[in-house]
Order: sequence, then structure tokens, then C-alpha cells
Amino acid sequence: MSTDNINFVYNSATDVLARLTIILGTKTSHELADALGCSPQTVSGWRSRNKVPYSYCVDVAVRTGVSLDWLLTGLGPVRRLAEVSAEYISNQESDIQQLQETHIAYQRPMTELTEEEKYLLEMFRDLDKDDRRDIQYHLEQKKRFQELESRVDSLRKQEQSDSGD
Repeated sequence: MSTDNINFVYNSATDVLARLTIILGTKTSHELADALGCSPQTVSGWRSRNKVPYSYCVDVAVRTGVSLDWLLTGLGPVRRLAEVSAEYISNQESDIQQLQETHIAYQRPMTELTEEEKYLLEMFRDLDKDDRRDIQYHLEQKKRFQELESRVDSLRKQEQSDSGD
């Protein structure tokens, strides 16, 4: 596996390892190491350096269907949206309905939608449930990627300012 490491400001290696432990159903560092295919000393090293190889996280996310965003940051749904339960999707649809009923859209009343937003909303409402779910999934992924890109840019700027001091 690659030695590329991750080190998020808001999540320590201990946080990521704790989520890996939960997802893999392990109880000890030794069991976690076995499930990841590495030695307990390797896991201990990640903990002490506060870095977990990104490639291990990607591998676990792919094997288990867990959201990589959640695994790395603890944010968002635990499972990738395509694998989320019907209850979760129902809750999401209820949230959308509640927003429509209270006329809140992007912190503006529904009457203040632009023509383009009205057109998109009309097209969205004409789609069947599965198509709306697919669009919602892609929008949520896009938003998460933007948030992660923003964090990476922030970390790069911080690293540049730290190295310039």
C-alpha cells in the first residue's frame, strides 16, 4: 500500500482509527491491524505520528461501502448515499418537504427564487423518486468535494505560512 498519509486538523489519527475499528468490527489494535493487513506496530506508529495512510482508508471505504468523507472527517452519512437505508432517504425527503412548507430555500423565501431556480425546481419535481435521489446524491457529493477542497487549500496556505516564518 502507498505511504501517502493524511493528517486533518479536526480529526486526529486516533479519530480515524476509532472509526476504522467501528466499521471493521474490531475490539483491539491487534484485531484492527489484522483486519487492515498490517502489523500492530504499524497501527501504533500511525497513532504516535498522528497520521493514517490514505490508501488504507480508501480500501476500507471501498470494501465496506462506508463514506470516505465520514471515515476521514466524521462528517456526513456513515454509508455512501446509494447504500443508505430507506429510512434515511425518507428522512431526507421529509426534510425537503419541511423546507418547502416553511418556505426556506437558501435562506430566502421561496418567492425570491430566480427564474433559473424555479425552472430547476420544476424539473426536479417532475422526476421520479429514484432520479431525485440520484440528483441529491450527486449534489451532496459535489458539496462534500468542495468542502474538502476548501480544507485542503486552507491547510496548504497554513503550511506555506508556517514554512515562510
